[in-house]
Parts: sequence; C-alpha cells; structure tokens
Amino acid sequence: MAWAEKIYFECPGFKLDIPKWDFPEHGITCVWGASGSGKSTLLQIMAGLIDAPGFKLSVGGELLSELPARERNFGFVFQDYALFPHMTAWENIAFAAEAKKLPVDIWVDHAEKLLKHLSLERVKNSYARVLSGGEQQRVALARALVTKPRMVLLDEPLSALDENNRDEARSLIAQLSEEYRVPFIFVTHDIRDVRAVSKNLLVLSEGRCVGQNTTNEILNTPESLELARLIPENIILDVSFQNTNCQLAEILLTPKIHRTKSVSSKLIAKNWSFEGINAAMTNRVIASKTNLILKAHILSAHDEGAKRVGIAVLSDRQKVKFWSEIPIGDLKGAIDLQVDPTSLLLLLQEVAS
Repeated sequence: MAWAEKIYFECPGFKLDIPKWDFPEHGITCVWGASGSGKSTLLQIMAGLIDAPGFKLSVGGELLSELPARERNFGFVFQDYALFPHMTAWENIAFAAEAKKLPVDIWVDHAEKLLKHLSLERVKNSYARVLSGGEQQRVALARALVTKPRMVLLDEPLSALDENNRDEARSLIAQLSEEYRVPFIFVTHDIRDVRAVSKNLLVLSEGRCVGQNTTNEILNTPESLELARLIPENIILDVSFQNTNCQLAEILLTPKIHRTKSVSSKLIAKNWSFEGINAAMTNRVIASKTNLILKAHILSAHDEGAKRVGIAVLSDRQKVKFWSEIPIGDLKGAIDLQVDPTSLLLLLQEVAS
C-alpha cells in the first residue's frame, strides 16, 4: 500500500487535517466530497505545490515527499486542463517532457503512441484554444502521462465535459490506470464518477476525513451516520428495535447490523430498497417469498426511463423514495412497497457498559 500522513493546511476560514491515508499502489482511488471540502488542496499538497510541514508520501516504498516537486515525476490533470492556448496539442504534450529535461529519444515515441491511443493524431498540430472539451481533456491526459509518471493526480477531470462525453472519459481513465499500474488519485464531487471508476475511496467533509476504505464498503456499509448522510441514494429512517430486529412502520425487519458511535439508532435504506407494487404483481411477490410489504401513500411520482420513481409517506409519517414498473398514470393514492432487506443497514447507538 502507498500512504500519506500529516496532510495539514490551514488558512482563514478553512483547515484541512488528515492524519493518515492508505491507498493502493495502482488503480484509481477517488477523493470525493462537496466543493470546499479540501479535495484540490489535498492534491496540491501531494504534488508539492502547497507546502505542508511534516507531510510524508510513500509510493513503492520510496518517500517521494522528500524530493523537490519537480523531481517527483507526477502527472497532473488540472480541473480546467491548464493547456497553453498558443501551443498546439503536440507542443503542450512535449512541454511536460521538456520541462523535466527528458532526452528526446525517451519521450517522443511514447508521446506518439499516446496520440494514437487517445485518438489525437488528427488534432496533433491544432492549437489548444480550438480543441473541443473532450480533445482538451485527452491532451491534458497525454501531457500527464508522457513522462511515465510515478503517480497521476486528476483534479475534477470530467467537470468541463458534457454528459454525453463523460461515460467515454470515465472508461478511458479506467483503462489508462490499468495500463500504467501507478496510483491514480481522482478528485470528484460526482458520485457517478466514484461508482464508475474507483475501487477505493477517501471521503472529505469540511477538511476532515470521514471515511476511507474500499468504495463498496463505504457506499454500502458506512461506518457512521455522518458518512451515511453524505451518500446521496441513502434514506435515513427512524426505527425502534430489540436485539437484531427493528420495527419500521407496521413491519419487523432483520437488516445487516453495523455498530457505530452514532447519537441515535437509524435504519439506512437505498433508493432501490422499496418497490411500488399493485395487485397484478401479487404472484411475483409470492414467488419471491417476500412478505415485507409496507403500506404507503404516494406524494409524487415521475418517469425515469423504463421505470418510475416517486416519494411516498409510510404509516408512521416517514417519507421514502421508491421505484416501480407501474404506469405513471396509476401511481396515485395508496400503494404497497415491497422491501428488499438485503439493501438495509442498521446503525446502532453504542451504549456505554
């Protein structure tokens, strides 16, 4: 594992403080959080662009933080790509290699391969200012990779792309991370990026680390109520409980249990935990051997492609989001919600012994 410690920076009105962070030696680790949580500051500390006394960074057993920033050989893709508009795509890529004083015979062949791999051969001699957003992003990636870096730092690399180009860009970055086999640190505020590309995740909130683990563990079994609240598809519900069972409205549930120092006990459900069903679906419910049915009243519903989503209120007055295959015109009034117990997590308040 690679690691960083004593990541600390303070300025008026803000403090970033991460005592220790472990991440894999290769593959994509996302740093996820809202704007202003310290994500970009973290990257700049790692790159040596911001001085943080006591900061240490180890990759491959080497303490890279002991090296001057120019000698760390990190690839950096800035949020706005930071290309030189008066230079061509090729000149922007070459600039990174020449700045590190790499011999021409070392980097030129690699740069040509990057142009082909990133579908940039057609725009090789075009000025950066006339390139599309997707082309600028790929030039920025080529510039970051041309020196065969020890680590690649990506600061919101998809924020300037339209929605149609983002899926392709995510796939490209994932592919590059597999090819280069070095740590890719991918900063984002978009949970879709996290789900699409990362296997490990660091979650920041107001300059603090509130979670670091595999992406699957953080998103599906968060360690705290604070972390659970940050995950957008989570539904936080009040329940009463005894031992491993909890009461939600009129049904008794046995969800997965996760102990925490939460101030109260909560049930964490997902947007897909509740499916709206009607009488026509009764046979399917019986076949699934599920009797976890909540009575609810629909407050609103709308189409989302092949399925419908809506908000309903339970008998205990709590609101939940649900999905359904029922036609939108029939989603009104009372509805039954079939519960998927495998997607539920119970956070229990720790009681002092």
